[in-house]
Amino acid sequence: RLMTGTIAAWGLNDRFQLGLDHNMNIKTPARVSSLKKGDIVQIVCGSSHSLALDKYGCVFADGSNTTGECNG
Repeated sequence: RLMTGTIAAWGLNDRFQLGLDHNMNIKTPARVSSLKKGDIVQIVCGSSHSLALDKYGCVFADGSNTTGECNG
């Protein structure tokens, strides 16, 4: 069971797009421990990447960057 405010992800993860420490697909919600609870204000997802914005204006990117979608 996840606590209120916890950031969770599930689904296809072949390109590490869920922000977890592995690239296995996830069938049930798993806690994304790399993002601080309470600091994240917005999350957006693409087909092979995800972005999280924190309350300080920092953006965190996970997943594929084949066309610069993670700006790296």
